[in-house]
Amino acid sequence: MFKKSKLWTLLGLMVMITMVISACGGATEAPTEAPPEVEEPEVVEPEPEMPEVDFPVMPGGFLEKAIAGEYAGTEVTVDGPFTDPDDLRFFESMEAFEEATDITVNYIGDKEF
Repeated sequence: MFKKSKLWTLLGLMVMITMVISACGGATEAPTEAPPEVEEPEVVEPEPEMPEVDFPVMPGGFLEKAIAGEYAGTEVTVDGPFTDPDDLRFFESMEAFEEATDITVNYIGDKEF
């Protein structure tokens, strides 16, 4: 029991002495000359301009990529519940999308959808 107590006391003293020595240590010398400042040129990436559309577009989404032409020439099949005469309204609403994105939308309407 006495050995453990002595060990912890010795260890504690060593830690305190180390802390005192490091606290009393000399400060580092200040540099005599300031290093020259290097100005890095700003890299400005031009943002691709998005064509004007008649509907709202959230930035950063797939619709923005489609309008920018990333999916041009793609053919999409949409399956939904619209049949005569509602499918005509759907086709009218898709015309602006098809013109803006150059994506072909094929619609399959079925009441059992």
